[in-house]
Amino acid sequence: MSFLIASGAAVLALTMQAHGTSAVPQTDSDAAVDACIGAVPQDVPPEQFPKADRAAMIGCAFRTAVDDISGQLPIKVDPDTTLVAISSSGPRLD
Repeated sequence: MSFLIASGAAVLALTMQAHGTSAVPQTDSDAAVDACIGAVPQDVPPEQFPKADRAAMIGCAFRTAVDDISGQLPIKVDPDTTLVAISSSGPRLD
């Protein structure tokens, strides 16, 4: 289940790595699990949750990742690119 929580940061980190960068923002996935999943049974596969519940958990994880990463900005991605802002809109990173 923790993959839902780290998804926001993972998407950004993988994107940066795919472009050959060494900048990797740090997030607190344990705090996000507590905040976004709470009492959800850990042995239930994500596909068994209603789509709206999964979207809400992902949206929460993205908001948590945005909060964590925003405090670390700006991050130099490469010689020509600096990440200065990140945002989320529900289960979507912008």
